[in-house]
Amino acid sequence: MRLILDTNILLSRPQILSWGGDSIRFLLPQAALQQLRSGRFADRAGNFLEQAFRAGRLHILPQPTGASTDFPLWRNLDYTDTLILATALDYQKRHADQKVFFVSDDHAMLRQAGKLGLETATSTTVDELIHSDPAGETVSKELSEAANLFGRSNRNYLVKGFLLGLGVAALLFVAWYFKDLAGQTFPVWGLTVGAAVVGFLLFWFRSRYRLSYGIVEGLFGLFTAARLANPATYDSTFFLQLVAGLYIIVRGLDNTEKGIEGTKFEPKWKRFFSRRNA
Repeated sequence: MRLILDTNILLSRPQILSWGGDSIRFLLPQAALQQLRSGRFADRAGNFLEQAFRAGRLHILPQPTGASTDFPLWRNLDYTDTLILATALDYQKRHADQKVFFVSDDHAMLRQAGKLGLETATSTTVDELIHSDPAGETVSKELSEAANLFGRSNRNYLVKGFLLGLGVAALLFVAWYFKDLAGQTFPVWGLTVGAAVVGFLLFWFRSRYRLSYGIVEGLFGLFTAARLANPATYDSTFFLQLVAGLYIIVRGLDNTEKGIEGTKFEPKWKRFFSRRNA
């Protein structure tokens, strides 16, 4: 059995490389390898992949010659996804006598792979495939520990990002609560300088902690909209403020989307928000 892995599978289920015997071969397209080595967890991914290569559990599939011109940019797939899928198709054509599965959690890629005749699996169904093999229960303890370490770095990033976002949002809400006191205590020029400093710090915060910033922005947008829940009159000012709150929420979701790129939640986010194929 040959399992061709998409990038998101190694992010969400790195443990699968420690399962199965010699009859199961895990294959990683070169484009997916480059994505992992340049992604958010590049160092951790590099160490984990190196161990998998040395253990003979993972093999690289080179990009097929002419893939960038012979294969179209399929709908809903970017250039990297196209190369990954093109590599899987090329391997299947050259090994028609083998059981080949393309494993991904990206539904757009899975739909396109199905249309092109590729057998597919996801992070949930790949377990059944591996364990259906006679040697499917075999586990590499050393590689399993490396996979757990890699998986924890992914999980820790998401948890820390969420908690940091809640903490910063709480500070902003406290500042809002004491806004009248600040206005009475500091002169106008002091508030202007303070706003410039806080704006600079928030930009730095967004650059370093995009996920946390997106959570802060989304919460503050909800707070802004909630403040208008019981307006005295539905005048133009009310609607402008409401639209501003909605805009902040959308911006928060946009920053959250960028913050989870390269994590195991990215496929789930894309599945919910991306435009589906016709």
